[in-house]
Amino acid sequence: VETSDGGGRVGLRRPRRRVSSKKVDG
Repeated sequence: VETSDGGGRVGLRRPRRRVSSKKVDG
């Protein structure tokens, strides 16, 4: 699911789904 975002940093900057939440946590 994390990789589904396309990029760890991308998710952190642009919170699309709950995936971003995991990036911030880790």
